[in-house]
Amino acid sequence: MLHAGSGAIKDGLPSDPGRYIILIETDQVTREINGETFHGLPDSHDFSRNKDFFGIFPSLYCSGMKKDGKYLVDYCSPWGKQFFDLHRLWRVWGVDLIKDNLIGQAPKQIFICFSIGAETTALALIAGVLGLRLYWGALAATLCGWIAAIIILGSAAFSTIFINRPVGKASDRRLNGTDTLAIYPGRGYLYTIWIAAVLALVGAIAWSVLIWYKRGARKRSPADDKKATGYVGIIRRTTGELFGKVSTRGNTSYKHLSGGHEFTELHSRDGSQIDLIPRAHSGREEEEGDLAFEPLRHRQFAD
Repeated sequence: MLHAGSGAIKDGLPSDPGRYIILIETDQVTREINGETFHGLPDSHDFSRNKDFFGIFPSLYCSGMKKDGKYLVDYCSPWGKQFFDLHRLWRVWGVDLIKDNLIGQAPKQIFICFSIGAETTALALIAGVLGLRLYWGALAATLCGWIAAIIILGSAAFSTIFINRPVGKASDRRLNGTDTLAIYPGRGYLYTIWIAAVLALVGAIAWSVLIWYKRGARKRSPADDKKATGYVGIIRRTTGELFGKVSTRGNTSYKHLSGGHEFTELHSRDGSQIDLIPRAHSGREEEEGDLAFEPLRHRQFAD
């Protein structure tokens, strides 16, 4: 759409000539100056030569002559730099389109909207490739997809309004007696822009469904539980396996192992006998159940 009407002129036509926004036929407009009759309206950007028609595209305009019912383009303005602005000049020739001021503003506004829509669509496609694997990629694709859909939908609605206003007011309208000015809508342009708008909307909805699915999958994934446990959970499980049989409370001090006493000295007799001498005794008899580490309390003699 952005490149419709651009490119080299071949056989009297530019590239994709059928996707114009509107087509203004001026071959029936005549003026007599100094006894000489002039047909058409001038194109000030092409040495003010009179032209039989003007095709307004989203990014430029083209003008030319009609011959044997065929449209032969002989001039197109620079792409994205020169938009249609001849309506002011035409007032001198009795053609007043100033009241339809959209004809001087709409092409540039449509071009800007199309440019933004194309860029956001490209970003949505790039992010969409990443979004198939990454959650943030799908989120970015959804955001860009909705921006592109809104812009393209707005451009389609604005284009429809712009086309209907000058067509309804100027189509087959008599200017001075026998002179007529015909403005025709670009049906190929309208079909294309509305199809693009529907596809953009469907794409945005599809990305929204995908991001909803991925969000639900993230909530159901056990990976978050593992991350929440972290190193602390690993250490606790490991130490529990090592010391779980010693104490269910995790108390592994020597005081606990000695049944309430704290070992302070180790004495050796001839290198073969080991005495474990407690610092203090509680004076009470050990309970029957506190015999888990009884082998640590008796003397061991070498054979």
